[in-house]
Amino acid sequence: MRQLSRRARWALVSLCLLALLASGWSSQVWAAPPPPPCTFWGTLRVNGAIVPTGTSVSAFVYAADGVTEIPGGSTSILYSENSSVYVLQVNGQDETRAGAQEGDTVYFRVSQGPFGVLADQTGTWHSATFVRLDMSARGALAAGHSVRLPVVYR
Repeated sequence: MRQLSRRARWALVSLCLLALLASGWSSQVWAAPPPPPCTFWGTLRVNGAIVPTGTSVSAFVYAADGVTEIPGGSTSILYSENSSVYVLQVNGQDETRAGAQEGDTVYFRVSQGPFGVLADQTGTWHSATFVRLDMSARGALAAGHSVRLPVVYR
């Protein structure tokens, strides 16, 4: 097997480095870290009542168009000392994902299955903060489902 000359080796190494740079490898290595999330926490009541453990709470912000919802995070309700409690981290926007930006209004949705209601309160997103936000919501979280089956007589 024939050895490559010093000049050929440098050319090969240079081509490999150029290919890595062109493929975006450097942008992934040198990308800025995502901003630390904003953490909201507090109690939650729906129609004045404690919410069942496991109920979902999700957060979103609106995109620049004012219509598109950008998900920010979700969590489940915990039960503590006769209260329904939540802790929810809302992600910020970085180079790889959409998310909240400094000063954005954060909206919260409380849901069980496909049914949900918006909380009456909103929050303001600030990176690396812990915000107590006791929330309330009004409306039906779950509706009864009925399935109609045909009756067959013999």
